[in-house]
Amino acid sequence: MHIDFSALSTPTMRRKPLFAANGVVATSQSLATQAGLSAFKQGGNAVDAALASAITLTVVEPTSCDVGGDLFALVWDGTTLHGLNGERVRACSHDPHA
Repeated sequence: MHIDFSALSTPTMRRKPLFAANGVVATSQSLATQAGLSAFKQGGNAVDAALASAITLTVVEPTSCDVGGDLFALVWDGTTLHGLNGERVRACSHDPHA
């Protein structure tokens, strides 16, 4: 049996990247990316763009991004780099008495 792996050496891109003068937004869905860029255009910052993108993803791609999903972020506030691990707590591991 012969398997041809030559197609794997040439990546294909189905969507074109979107660039802005003062920021970058990357999502798995182009409408969510446009929502993030719109937040930048209206004077928002990276957190605003991330929220706009995530909120849009809950509508246009609900099986991949839902309310209460995980969040991992690195945010620079101009002086300090903040790391955020917003991994959700699973209901089965929740202890109401803790």
